[in-house]
Amino acid sequence: MTFHRDAGLVGRPFTLAEAQAIHAQFPEDAVFYVEGDLLRTSLDLRFGLSPVLSLSAGIVWISRDTVHIGSALESFHRTFGLDQAGRREFPSDAFAVVLQRPGEPLAFDDRVPPDGWGDTTATLSWRPVRGGVWGFGADVSVKAPTGRARAHDGSGSWDAGVLAFARRDGARWTLDAEAGFVAPGKWRSGAGLPVAPFARLLLGATRSVGSKTRVGATATVEQSPFRRDRMDDLSRAGVELGLGVERDFGRRGAARLTLTDGLPSLGDRADFGIALRLRY
Repeated sequence: MTFHRDAGLVGRPFTLAEAQAIHAQFPEDAVFYVEGDLLRTSLDLRFGLSPVLSLSAGIVWISRDTVHIGSALESFHRTFGLDQAGRREFPSDAFAVVLQRPGEPLAFDDRVPPDGWGDTTATLSWRPVRGGVWGFGADVSVKAPTGRARAHDGSGSWDAGVLAFARRDGARWTLDAEAGFVAPGKWRSGAGLPVAPFARLLLGATRSVGSKTRVGATATVEQSPFRRDRMDDLSRAGVELGLGVERDFGRRGAARLTLTDGLPSLGDRADFGIALRLRY
């Protein structure tokens, strides 16, 4: 953020006084700024209803100020020649949410939310018996507002979504395609952004490396849930790239590590993510 650097505030948190100064000078601009690290831990339980149907529930715990990956993120971006986008101007443990619509009042929140439960999702999955190299399936999900919206732990609304996928398995390569659609309720987040139904499309390729290890890459195009608002890049569709490795342990166990990064030139998304998934 050029304003932060020009004011000689490099290394200091983004404050309400600074946000108000930007608002006073540029009241007709759209501003949306989020800074913070989040650790999301989820326990997913699945129950078989029939050979092709299953029901699962995901219980989520959200914590902040637990892990900070600012230095690792900068190294990752330098490795691939990606823009740091003012990242070095702020402390690595800062938290802030700022929203300004053109010609409207400023919203600012720099409270570090307490740890708490996130929203809980129940999913009905359909996996028909495969008859060849192609596989198909679909999920229908409902999310309950068990997380506190004011603490940014949940949306504060009931949401629903559907996902369909196709997979082709080869001797070495596996190709995946997913299409999803989400119908959100009335989100009660602190920023107060209105939401609209949105869709996403994922394409992925995975290669086997030996009998127990797989590496893969994905590209996801997703509409913004805020696409009906006047927030420039935040309201546009975004693209996210992912790299992952998965390793089998025994007949039922597996571990997967995934790195994801958004492409800011094609729309704002969660900037960088690391996911570790254990399955049994």
